[in-house]
Amino acid sequence: LPVYADIALNGPTRQVCGRADASSFQNKLGNRRFLRFTLPDARTVSFRVVGIEQGAVESPSPNPDVLLHDQGLFLLAICDGPDGDQCTEPIDTEMFEWPLDPGEYVLEVYDRSHVDTSQGIRPTTCMNVSITG
Repeated sequence: LPVYADIALNGPTRQVCGRADASSFQNKLGNRRFLRFTLPDARTVSFRVVGIEQGAVESPSPNPDVLLHDQGLFLLAICDGPDGDQCTEPIDTEMFEWPLDPGEYVLEVYDRSHVDTSQGIRPTTCMNVSITG
């Protein structure tokens, strides 16, 4: 399992999957997925992460959360809690824009149920990720 997968700015959507059996609430490979991208110049970048229902409907619904890292340092967190805090509808989608300087970044994506088990746990959650700018 490679630690980082590449994702291209203005490229195709990248699908990644996280698994609850890789341990919950911890930064474990397989639980959280890391996507690396490089910006050649300063610009505002749009991020979109969509949780995918697969096969039989599982409970809870997909609820992706996103962390952005700049050269190994935490930069930004975007997450919808099950109680609606910081929530934008639909809850299975995270979308945001952020101004970034040139450099290499890492987008960390995971399903909320893999870190907060109070609403139930999805065994596997796949997410479609795209970045544009």
